[in-house]
Amino acid sequence: MLTFEGQQHMGSENIMKKLLSVGKPAHDVKTMDVQPGPTASTLIIFVSGTVRIDNGNPLHFCESFQLVST
Repeated sequence: MLTFEGQQHMGSENIMKKLLSVGKPAHDVKTMDVQPGPTASTLIIFVSGTVRIDNGNPLHFCESFQLVST
């Protein structure tokens, strides 16, 4: 399920339809920092930059991810 601006979209077909309707994104990554996580098989990643949708005004973003090897 995807929740986007308060609306819920259930199932892969509905999620893809919503994502495609938003417009074409273009990311410009400014920084990416990778740190070891709490275990030997974990990485914490921080990414920041800007994203433009259909060549509109740039929007700043900052994301964090935790990757765990199984």
